[in-house]
Amino acid sequence: MSTELKSTRATAPGSNAAVDKISAVTIRTLTGREIPPPPQIRITSNRTATKDLIKQRAWLIDQVRAEAEARGDQYAQTLFSRLDPKNFPPAEGASCCLYLFGETHPEFDSATGSLLQSN
Repeated sequence: MSTELKSTRATAPGSNAAVDKISAVTIRTLTGREIPPPPQIRITSNRTATKDLIKQRAWLIDQVRAEAEARGDQYAQTLFSRLDPKNFPPAEGASCCLYLFGETHPEFDSATGSLLQSN
């Protein structure tokens, strides 16, 4: 099981699946802060996909750290400061998504960046 951010069925951080092209819209966090969309995972080779997955995880870590700082949440800042994109279990990805978006597997509209309702 992996943690995924989805953009109209395209998966993102923490996922081992391919990501369709995500448009350059911004995504809103639970607190209303706007963040850029996650980097795309290319599946041209295993090496490329692995590098891109690490970049996505680093993006998620950067965003969750910035969110904790914006909230003034010292406890979360301490927890998230220890995250490593090269050693990133699915539970850590789920925790990051839950903190950022209020869901462990959020899905976004690729045209607007708005969070879609969970099924």
